[in-house]
Amino acid sequence: MRNSPADSFISHAVTGSGKNRNYIRILASYLVAGVCLFLVFHDIQLRQFAAAMGHIRWQLWIVCVALQFLAYFCVAYQWQWMLRPVGRFPLKGAAQAVFAGRFANDVLPFQLGYLVRCLLAARWMNVSVVSIFPSLIVERLLDGVWLATGIGLAAFLLPLPPEVLAAAKLFGAMVLAGTAATAVVVLCRSRPNPVRDISLDSRKRFPRIRLAFGRLTDGVGQIAQSGFLGPVLGLSLVKLGIQAGAFLGFLRAYDLRLPVPAGAAVFLAGYLGTCVPSTPAGTGMFQLFVVAALTAFGLSKSVAAGFALITFVSITVPLAIAGFFALAQTGLRLKQMRA
Repeated sequence: MRNSPADSFISHAVTGSGKNRNYIRILASYLVAGVCLFLVFHDIQLRQFAAAMGHIRWQLWIVCVALQFLAYFCVAYQWQWMLRPVGRFPLKGAAQAVFAGRFANDVLPFQLGYLVRCLLAARWMNVSVVSIFPSLIVERLLDGVWLATGIGLAAFLLPLPPEVLAAAKLFGAMVLAGTAATAVVVLCRSRPNPVRDISLDSRKRFPRIRLAFGRLTDGVGQIAQSGFLGPVLGLSLVKLGIQAGAFLGFLRAYDLRLPVPAGAAVFLAGYLGTCVPSTPAGTGMFQLFVVAALTAFGLSKSVAAGFALITFVSITVPLAIAGFFALAQTGLRLKQMRA
């Protein structure tokens, strides 16, 4: 597979100018996680914290963990549809890349696992990395639309905490901007152009950034006009519904009998925390948002912190283990991902 100038530009943008800058970013992400965890756990009552864990219904808990795996297979199936304009990608390979990317997200900051997923797909499909990125852009945009819609309804119907509302407003503005940009791309391109390799001669005519942007917008336009957007949108909603159902099951298994609308609002708050591209696996942000939402509905901070901790571990660890084995089969090592 030949690297184009656009691929080189993307690679250079990701790797950064030097190791020192990367170390600063990593330390900053861990600092954010540490501050969030301190705010969550610094004043809890350990007796109440431990007592709440003694009432967990483990059979229901295991079912909820299994639902998380089902949600990620939905992600893989959805991704297959979005990659159709580029080429055929077997479901097995898509699932392996998705789980490998999930593992990378769990151990690396700034959600770089999505880049790992794109690299694996480009390698297996024998196409350029830039041609894979549009599918990821559309996927995250659709997830953002559903999340912003859900949080908007929850904020209208329920008393959400101020920090969650502030993050939701910022996230909603970003989703609105992304949706508007996508609409402009689709409207300005009446028909999709093939995502083509750019020859070395093209470098003389266009700056690299324009080449990369052009290929990304071509790819987004292809997905939007391919006729697959309906199934992709539906699968995105199904995935979010499965994850919401699993989270409501976690609440019930922990003996937290919140009304369904309140439980859904807590799920959306936690999901919003994991969407922030900062800490590995959303560590700290997830707990902070979930505890803030639960305490807003009248639960004690100690009980809310215990639920947030064990739910985070139950969601993260099994998927990370599956992702570790998926990544190990690709031949890509953790050291290479960090590089």
